Amino acid sequence: MSIMQNMMMAINQSLRDILRIIADLSHSDVNANILDTSVIDHSSLPLEEVNNSLAKLSSLGLIKMLKRTNNAENNRDQYYRLLNITSKGLQELSDTAYEE
Repeated sequence: MSIMQNMMMAINQSLRDILRIIADLSHSDVNANILDTSVIDHSSLPLEEVNNSLAKLSSLGLIKMLKRTNNAENNRDQYYRLLNITSKGLQELSDTAYEE
């Protein structure tokens, strides 16, 4: 099996769904920052599952997760992580579009 085939097997449908949400929210712009809470809001999955999916996508290089920050205007106990889709993530979505 090629490396790409191995990677494709590692990307299950729920990971693709989260990656698609990130692409949609960022308008497929690798320079656009989106909040992890936006991804959670747009997903039908539980918080823990979304966070696990984000970590997996990051480890595969399909998204970048920036340091957690808090919004001083809101509750100081709420932290947000900024996300960016990568070129590799966009390519993954493009490749899977041909398979569907």
